[in-house]
Amino acid sequence: PVKRYATACLFWKNMRSRCLCPTDPYYFRYGGRGIKICPQWDDFAVFRSDMGTRPRGMMIERKDTDGNYCPNNCIWATQKQQNRNRSDTLWVEINGERKSLAEWCEYYRSNYALVRERVSRQRWPALEALTTPKMARVKGFIGGWVRRA
Repeated sequence: PVKRYATACLFWKNMRSRCLCPTDPYYFRYGGRGIKICPQWDDFAVFRSDMGTRPRGMMIERKDTDGNYCPNNCIWATQKQQNRNRSDTLWVEINGERKSLAEWCEYYRSNYALVRERVSRQRWPALEALTTPKMARVKGFIGGWVRRA
Protein backbone atom coordinates (compact mmCIF):
# COMPACT_ATOMS: atom_id res chain seq x y z
CA PRO A 1 0.00 0.00 0.00
CA VAL A 2 2.77 2.47 0.88
CA LYS A 3 4.69 1.67 -2.31
CA ARG A 4 1.57 2.06 -4.48
CA TYR A 5 0.89 5.40 -2.80
CA ALA A 6 4.43 6.52 -3.60
CA THR A 7 4.23 5.39 -7.24
CA ALA A 8 0.82 7.05 -7.68
CA CYS A 9 2.39 10.23 -6.31
CA LEU A 10 5.23 9.86 -8.82
CA PHE A 11 2.73 9.51 -11.70
CA TRP A 12 0.93 12.62 -10.42
CA LYS A 13 4.19 14.60 -10.24
CA ASN A 14 5.23 13.46 -13.73
CA MET A 15 1.81 14.37 -15.13
CA ARG A 16 2.14 17.85 -13.63
CA SER A 17 5.66 18.26 -14.98
CA ARG A 18 4.66 17.25 -18.54
CA CYS A 19 1.84 19.80 -18.53
CA LEU A 20 3.25 22.68 -16.49
CA CYS A 21 7.03 22.73 -16.86
CA PRO A 22 8.40 23.94 -20.24
CA THR A 23 11.80 22.40 -19.41
CA ASP A 24 10.28 18.88 -19.12
CA PRO A 25 11.47 16.82 -22.13
CA TYR A 26 7.85 15.80 -22.89
CA TYR A 27 6.27 19.23 -22.38
CA PHE A 28 5.88 19.69 -26.16
CA ARG A 29 3.55 16.66 -26.26
CA TYR A 30 1.41 17.82 -23.34
CA GLY A 31 1.51 21.40 -22.02
CA GLY A 32 2.95 22.59 -25.31
CA ARG A 33 -0.15 21.19 -27.09
CA GLY A 34 -2.49 22.83 -24.61
CA ILE A 35 -3.13 19.78 -22.41
CA LYS A 36 -4.12 21.00 -18.94
CA ILE A 37 -4.82 19.48 -15.54
CA CYS A 38 -8.12 20.16 -13.82
CA PRO A 39 -7.64 22.62 -10.91
CA GLN A 40 -8.86 20.19 -8.23
CA TRP A 41 -5.95 17.86 -9.12
CA ASP A 42 -3.47 20.43 -7.83
CA ASP A 43 -3.98 18.49 -4.59
CA PHE A 44 -2.58 14.95 -4.69
CA ALA A 45 -5.17 13.74 -2.14
CA VAL A 46 -8.01 14.78 -4.48
CA PHE A 47 -6.24 13.16 -7.47
CA ARG A 48 -5.87 9.90 -5.53
CA SER A 49 -9.47 10.04 -4.33
CA ASP A 50 -10.72 10.54 -7.91
CA MET A 51 -8.45 7.94 -9.52
CA GLY A 52 -8.40 5.37 -6.72
CA THR A 53 -5.46 3.17 -5.87
CA ARG A 54 -3.15 2.61 -8.80
CA PRO A 55 -3.41 -1.05 -9.86
CA ARG A 56 -0.11 -2.88 -10.23
CA GLY A 57 1.40 -2.36 -13.69
CA MET A 58 -0.98 0.45 -14.64
CA MET A 59 -0.25 4.04 -15.65
CA ILE A 60 -2.44 7.11 -15.99
CA GLU A 61 -4.11 7.35 -19.38
CA ARG A 62 -6.22 10.04 -21.02
CA LYS A 63 -9.07 8.39 -22.95
CA ASP A 64 -9.17 11.35 -25.34
CA THR A 65 -5.54 12.05 -26.23
CA ASP A 66 -6.42 15.68 -27.04
CA GLY A 67 -8.35 16.11 -23.79
CA ASN A 68 -7.16 17.34 -20.42
CA TYR A 69 -6.19 15.40 -17.32
CA CYS A 70 -9.47 15.30 -15.38
CA PRO A 71 -11.59 12.62 -13.68
CA ASN A 72 -13.92 11.99 -16.64
CA ASN A 73 -11.02 11.62 -19.12
CA CYS A 74 -8.50 9.57 -17.10
CA ILE A 75 -8.20 5.90 -16.22
CA TRP A 76 -5.46 3.54 -15.08
CA ALA A 77 -4.31 1.60 -18.14
CA THR A 78 -1.72 -1.00 -19.12
CA GLN A 79 1.16 -0.16 -21.46
CA LYS A 80 -0.60 -2.15 -24.20
CA GLN A 81 -3.76 -0.04 -23.79
CA GLN A 82 -1.70 3.14 -23.85
CA ASN A 83 0.14 2.09 -27.00
CA ARG A 84 -3.23 1.69 -28.71
CA ASN A 85 -4.48 5.11 -27.65
CA ARG A 86 -1.86 7.48 -28.99
CA SER A 87 -2.34 10.57 -31.12
CA ASP A 88 -0.82 8.65 -34.07
CA THR A 89 -3.01 5.53 -33.62
CA LEU A 90 -4.63 4.40 -36.86
CA TRP A 91 -8.35 3.81 -36.24
CA VAL A 92 -10.30 1.53 -38.57
CA GLU A 93 -14.01 0.81 -38.84
CA ILE A 94 -15.14 -2.57 -40.13
CA ASN A 95 -18.83 -3.47 -40.27
CA GLY A 96 -19.66 -0.54 -38.00
CA GLU A 97 -17.12 -1.49 -35.32
CA ARG A 98 -14.25 0.93 -34.63
CA LYS A 99 -10.94 -0.42 -33.27
CA SER A 100 -7.28 0.44 -33.54
CA LEU A 101 -5.47 -1.23 -36.41
CA ALA A 102 -3.40 -3.15 -33.85
CA GLU A 103 -6.58 -4.61 -32.33
CA TRP A 104 -7.89 -5.62 -35.76
CA CYS A 105 -4.53 -7.24 -36.59
CA GLU A 106 -4.73 -9.21 -33.36
CA TYR A 107 -8.31 -10.27 -34.16
CA TYR A 108 -7.45 -11.39 -37.71
CA ARG A 109 -4.00 -12.70 -36.71
CA SER A 110 -2.39 -10.43 -39.28
CA ASN A 111 1.07 -8.89 -39.31
CA TYR A 112 0.71 -5.31 -38.06
CA ALA A 113 3.61 -3.81 -40.05
CA LEU A 114 2.38 -5.39 -43.30
CA VAL A 115 -1.23 -4.31 -42.79
CA ARG A 116 -0.24 -0.77 -41.74
CA GLU A 117 1.87 -0.48 -44.91
CA ARG A 118 -1.04 -1.67 -47.04
CA VAL A 119 -3.57 0.66 -45.43
CA SER A 120 -1.43 3.76 -44.92
CA ARG A 121 0.88 3.84 -47.91
CA GLN A 122 -0.76 1.60 -50.50
CA ARG A 123 -4.31 2.74 -49.63
CA TRP A 124 -5.84 -0.73 -49.46
CA PRO A 125 -9.30 -1.08 -47.92
CA ALA A 126 -8.81 -2.17 -44.29
CA LEU A 127 -10.66 -5.49 -44.49
CA GLU A 128 -8.78 -6.50 -47.63
CA ALA A 129 -5.44 -5.50 -46.07
CA LEU A 130 -6.22 -7.60 -43.00
CA THR A 131 -7.44 -10.72 -44.80
CA THR A 132 -5.19 -10.93 -47.89
CA PRO A 133 -2.31 -13.35 -47.32
CA LYS A 134 1.24 -12.09 -47.60
CA MET A 135 2.66 -12.31 -51.12
CA ALA A 136 5.92 -14.19 -51.65
CA ARG A 137 8.38 -14.20 -54.48
CA VAL A 138 8.72 -17.66 -55.99
CA LYS A 139 12.24 -18.73 -56.85
CA GLY A 140 12.64 -19.15 -60.58
CA PHE A 141 9.51 -17.18 -61.42
CA ILE A 142 10.79 -14.02 -63.08
CA GLY A 143 9.02 -10.74 -62.46
CA GLY A 144 6.02 -12.03 -60.61
CA TRP A 145 4.40 -12.50 -57.27
CA VAL A 146 2.13 -15.32 -56.18
CA ARG A 147 0.08 -15.89 -53.07
CA ARG A 148 1.75 -17.97 -50.42
CA ALA A 149 -0.10 -21.25 -49.96
